[in-house]
Amino acid sequence: MRLMHPYLQEPLSITDDKVQVLVIENQLLFTKLVSELVFQIEGVGETFVLSMNYEPIELKSEMEVIIDYFHLSGTQKRIQTKLNNLFRQLAQQELQFETVRIFEDLCSYYQKLSENIEFSITYKVSNDVSPLLKMGDIQISLEGETLAEKLLDYMTICSRLCGISCFSLINLKRFISMNELELLYKSAIGKKLRLLLVENTYQAGLERYENTLLLDNDMCELRVEVE
Repeated sequence: MRLMHPYLQEPLSITDDKVQVLVIENQLLFTKLVSELVFQIEGVGETFVLSMNYEPIELKSEMEVIIDYFHLSGTQKRIQTKLNNLFRQLAQQELQFETVRIFEDLCSYYQKLSENIEFSITYKVSNDVSPLLKMGDIQISLEGETLAEKLLDYMTICSRLCGISCFSLINLKRFISMNELELLYKSAIGKKLRLLLVENTYQAGLERYENTLLLDNDMCELRVEVE
């Protein structure tokens, strides 16, 4: 997977066996590129070009940008929609007989209710399982205890449930230790998650897991090589 932008001389290579790090020391450029990335995923602008096997792919359907690491939630709208669709499919296929039985029991329940009042009533039980699932308030919970564990849980859910293939993490290194970051790298690589870290300062220590491109204050590109 390659990510291109007019300010980059060469595209970034985002793979599942190395973490791509983009360091932008110029504060104005850092803000500009991060905002463009966020807005493009929201459907505004097209300065970034994401491609797979040299064929352009839609950025907003393949990438998730994570800036706020303290409000990660399994109830995010995209996740909740996919979860509801998955449960609806399970209820109508793999658990079809159990679903039918629930509706039959519901009809029986309504009948017993009607027998306890003096008025004549009618009722209708739809075969739509959506209200039934909504009643359960089904949600995914993040089980991790540390920030790194919760982040990994969140990315795994987005990948498996929503088909997100790449995660752009903004200034992540400011919020977790090197030990946590190394564990996150190892787990993400093991799960074949593609990571792009966008940082505004360079921090050494995990070069064996990273491919790093640094844009200095003069807009010069420097590649950090592993010795």
